Amino acid sequence: MMDAMVGINGGLPDNSALAQSNRTTVIWSVVLATFTLVLYAPTLNGMVADWWSDPDYTYGFLVPLVVGYVMWLERFRYNTVAIKPSGVGLAIMVGAVAVLIGGTLGADSFTPRFSLCLLLAGMVVYLWGWRMLRALAFPLCYLSLMIPLPSLFQSQITFPLQLLASRTAEHLIA
Repeated sequence: MMDAMVGINGGLPDNSALAQSNRTTVIWSVVLATFTLVLYAPTLNGMVADWWSDPDYTYGFLVPLVVGYVMWLERFRYNTVAIKPSGVGLAIMVGAVAVLIGGTLGADSFTPRFSLCLLLAGMVVYLWGWRMLRALAFPLCYLSLMIPLPSLFQSQITFPLQLLASRTAEHLIA
C-alpha cells in the first residue's frame, strides 16, 4: 500500500532511462572517435610531421595537451550544462567531411586540417547540443592554433614584418 502512494522507486525518478541515454552517448562517442581517427589519420600524420620538422610550429604538440588540461579544469562546469543533442550536428559533420574531401582532392593541407575542428564542433552539437558547444567554445577554438598556416598566408604576414624589422634596425644604427 505504501508503494502505491510513494511510487515504485520510493518517489525517486527512474534512473534506467538516464543510464541508457548515457550508454548510448558513450557508444556514439566511441564510434565517432574511431571514425574520426580512421578518416583523419593521413591529415593528422601530416600535421605531426609539420610540427616535427618546422621550428615555427613545434608548439603544436602542446596545444592538445593544453586543451585537455583546460577541459579537465572546467569539468565541473560541463556537468552543469543542459544536454540537448541536435541533429544539426550531423549536418555539420557531413559538411566537415565534404571540406576534408575537397581539401584533399585540391592538394591543400590547411583545409582538411581545419575541417577537423569543424568535425569536432559537429560532434559536440550532435551528441550534447548547442549549449555544450558554447561551453566548449574556447577549447575548440584554441585547438585550431595547432594547425600550421598555409605557406602563402604565412609569407604574406612575415615578409612585411621582416622589412619593418630591417628598416627599424637601419634607423637605430644610423
